[in-house]
Amino acid sequence: MAFLFAGYQFDREAGLTFGTRTIQLPPKERDLLYFLLCANGKVVSKDDVVRVVWRGGFASDESISRAVYRLRLAMQTAGGPPVVSTIYSGGFRITATVQRTAAAQGSSVSALLQSQRASLTLPLLITAREFAARHTPHDSAMALRAATEATELDPEYGSAWVALAELQVQQAWRYFSPALDAANLARKAADQALSRDARCGPAMAVRGWVRALISNESELGLSDLEAAVDMDSDYAPSWLLQAAALQSVGKHFAAIEAAQAALRCNAHCASTLAALPLCLLYAGQVEAARENAQAAIARTPHLASLQSAMSLICSSQDCHPQALSHAQRALELSPFCILAQAQLAYALARSGQTDGAKKLLATLTAPGALEPSANLAPVYLALGDSDTAMRKLQHAKAQRQPQLWGMRFDPRLRPLHTVRAFAALWN
Repeated sequence: MAFLFAGYQFDREAGLTFGTRTIQLPPKERDLLYFLLCANGKVVSKDDVVRVVWRGGFASDESISRAVYRLRLAMQTAGGPPVVSTIYSGGFRITATVQRTAAAQGSSVSALLQSQRASLTLPLLITAREFAARHTPHDSAMALRAATEATELDPEYGSAWVALAELQVQQAWRYFSPALDAANLARKAADQALSRDARCGPAMAVRGWVRALISNESELGLSDLEAAVDMDSDYAPSWLLQAAALQSVGKHFAAIEAAQAALRCNAHCASTLAALPLCLLYAGQVEAARENAQAAIARTPHLASLQSAMSLICSSQDCHPQALSHAQRALELSPFCILAQAQLAYALARSGQTDGAKKLLATLTAPGALEPSANLAPVYLALGDSDTAMRKLQHAKAQRQPQLWGMRFDPRLRPLHTVRAFAALWN
């Protein structure tokens, strides 16, 4: 659909021009301009911008303001007049007269069909995110089903493919699916999104994460992730995936910066709040990690991932009663979280409650269960069985479990650092 306004010409596929000048717009700014133009001079609220441009996800006022600022700057740098106006306490609007080209008017039936598909697809994606946030295997399966239906309903909707890709990453990270299987599906969904928009930062980030942590293509993965955050610097999940990849190769300072960037984009998400203290811990900054986690828990004590991270930090400082308390709280908040169960087993073992630790281990290694081998290694080590701990790490590598790569710097495994087989894991 093409638009003419104040000397500009905009087509969602071809992009924006002013006279003979081409104006490069990142995906968020391009979507924002399209939304404003479709409103034809009417005011659109911030809530509407979040719903449409951020696909119903979270966006801070700062993120929205940055997108508006970058859109204005790009247009005015090309010599064009200012046409994007902020209506204080109201939202935003285009102040110029907007005309649609004859080609756009001729495709009104197609546009109508597209809008009808979008009105059905977006609720499916919101439903998928809601199910995924519950952190249970059943809800995660429902989330995947909803996202898959969204891609089938509108195969050209890149955000649906992105959602599906990110949900598959969560399947691998939560031990709900075999890592290699989930990663392959995530990569395929990301490639679908990139085939529709080569500058889709979130899809590029998923591809980079798979390359860095699953496919043994570390340099290519890091390159993809750097490109992803350049394309869309306001998208917190891309920064989180980059932080994990940077941490895996020991680039701790850069990983901390990425985790901080994720927090600036979304300071209300469990994953973003837990990422920074863990990055600090693996960088050896234990006190800073503890202070950061304590401050976050004071604000949001109901997040299992934060409680589990705090338990790990306390364990690294030999504060075992506190570690056990936080691990128990994490499992109360998220009873199906396998990572929380593994951390509780470790805290029990370090507190001398070996029977409780072994009981949890029996549950986590039951026949037919997907064994979280990487996260079980510290538990066996705490129980005095270093040989089994090494076998679990080697099994995790064979299974391509992405959690393994953080274990290289996990203080709980420090006793293994002098073992030759441990060093060989990272070759």
